[in-house]
Amino acid sequence: MVRGGPGIDAPTASACAYTMLMKLLRLQAAGSPSGYSLLIETAIGIIDEEFAYLEGLDDLAQRLEVSKPHLIRTFTREVGISPGKYITRARITYAKLLLSEPDMSIAFAAEAAGFAGSNYFAKVFRRETGLSPTEFQQSVPRLQHPAKKLRDEDRLYMP
Repeated sequence: MVRGGPGIDAPTASACAYTMLMKLLRLQAAGSPSGYSLLIETAIGIIDEEFAYLEGLDDLAQRLEVSKPHLIRTFTREVGISPGKYITRARITYAKLLLSEPDMSIAFAAEAAGFAGSNYFAKVFRRETGLSPTEFQQSVPRLQHPAKKLRDEDRLYMP
């Protein structure tokens, strides 16, 4: 894709790249069929592909055409964690990837990962990782980049 040309926007492109990486990691780790039911396979697929756009478990259950309690009960039994926790972990993993980029704003990472606001994001990030987003950014080794400053959106196109 050429920057500035027609195509998808930066957050969507980044989400697609993340989805592909997550699928590859899952395939590599599994080595064989997952053993999950079709409902849970579909739920995991939707979460992995669209975690940034999911409005919560009600939205996921509606898309799967099951009740929310049934989804939570079945998902937790088969996967070992609740679907809400799975969504949160997917969002935090993606946010960590974004925050590893030099000068990435916390507000942009929060929004791109699907959090409603940067304050809530910071609270969840600390609960999940033990670090604030700023502390995480400071702990990531930095590569030397050209002095030119890039906008957050442009950085998502860099290889």
